Amino acid sequence: MALLINATETNKLTIKGTTLELPSIYARVECANSFDGLKMVGRIYSFESKQLYTNEKTLLQVKELTEYDNQKTFDVDVTGGEKQSVLLFHEKLKAELEGAGYVVDIIELV
Repeated sequence: MALLINATETNKLTIKGTTLELPSIYARVECANSFDGLKMVGRIYSFESKQLYTNEKTLLQVKELTEYDNQKTFDVDVTGGEKQSVLLFHEKLKAELEGAGYVVDIIELV
């Protein structure tokens, strides 16, 4: 799975250290589950596009998403039926980024 994070009129995606804005980025996710089943920790790796990820693996730092370059922790609502999974981590990232004003799609890998 991957995330396609799209900029909006009010929420930009700027390459860190520049004024260059991108319409979208391709992000791969790394996550780990806590042993008690109650937390997931991970981060995103940003790339300018899926093609550049596939061909070059050149990481991109996005000014507006620097908090995701480090570990991001999400609680797992076990009593509400949630279970730790890569999909759940993607869904929580998607919801958080959309709450910040971005348009996000979860992309299945083929």
